[in-house]
Amino acid sequence: MKHTTTRTATALTLLLALSGCGFTQPSASPSTATASPKGVAPTVVPAPAGLTIPGGKAKWLSILPDPNATAWDDSTAVARDYTIAVHTWDTTSDLTDAYAGQRAALWGTSQLQEEQAAYDADQAKGQAYFNQEAVHRAWTSTAITSTGRDGVPSASDQDAITVNWTMTPHRRDNTRAQALSGTDDVLLYRTAAGHWQVQGSSTRQDVQ
Repeated sequence: MKHTTTRTATALTLLLALSGCGFTQPSASPSTATASPKGVAPTVVPAPAGLTIPGGKAKWLSILPDPNATAWDDSTAVARDYTIAVHTWDTTSDLTDAYAGQRAALWGTSQLQEEQAAYDADQAKGQAYFNQEAVHRAWTSTAITSTGRDGVPSASDQDAITVNWTMTPHRRDNTRAQALSGTDDVLLYRTAAGHWQVQGSSTRQDVQ
C-alpha cells in the first residue's frame, strides 16, 4: 500500500535529530479506543466547519474524526486522528488513496497542507491495493490498536509518536477482504499557541 503523505524536509530534519537521541522501539501501550465506525458505509459530507481540504478534489467522509474536536494540546491524540484519516478512504468517492492523505493534512502544519494542495492526487502511484478494492466498491475503517513514543525529543516543540493501526476494507458486494495492519511514525511540531501539528509521517506495513 502506498503511503499517501509527503515527507517534508522539516520532518526529515526532525527525524535525524531524534535519531541522535537514541531511538528505541517502544513497547506497545494501549491507546484509548479510537477508530472510524465499522459496518457503516461513509457518506460524502461537507468539510468540518472552517476547514478546506488541500488539493480541491478530495471530499470529506462522514466516518472521519472531526479536526475541530481533536485535543490539539495532546500530540498522541493528534497523531491518532491523523493516522485514522490517512488510512480511511472510499473507492466510490476517491480516485486514489492519496485523497486520504489530503484530508489528513488538516491535522498538519501549513507547510504540509501547502505541499498536499500542490500535489495532484489523481496521479498517485502504487495503487494496486486500492484498485483491487475499487472493483468491489470498497471503503475502509481504521482502528488504532496502540501508540508509543520513540526516543526523547530534542526540543520541547517536537515529538515523535508511533501509531499502530489496523485498516479493514468493507466491500459493498459483500465479498471477503483481508485487513491490513502496520505502524505509522508520526512527527509533530508544537506551535506557539500550544497546538501540535503533524509535520510528516511514514508507514511500515506488517508482513502478511
